[in-house]
Amino acid sequence: NVQYADLATRAYHLADVRFKNGMATQIEVTDARVQEQTARINEVDAVRDYRLALLDLERVLGRSVQTVARPLESLTLDAILQEP
Repeated sequence: NVQYADLATRAYHLADVRFKNGMATQIEVTDARVQEQTARINEVDAVRDYRLALLDLERVLGRSVQTVARPLESLTLDAILQEP
């Protein structure tokens, strides 16, 4: 399952390699980096929206919703994406 953000990271890497070999401009590298960052933000937004929708569904069905308090430092992108 290849994610768009992973593809954007690869595109950024390739743009950087092309730039270092004189085959791309700095603008192309910067554009690829912005696209990668945007893809990562969109990925996190999508996970958040999905989880909020699940919470709303649980509430509508009358089920209790359990919450877990965690320190902010523990909320890395990888940790968030790996949670069920």
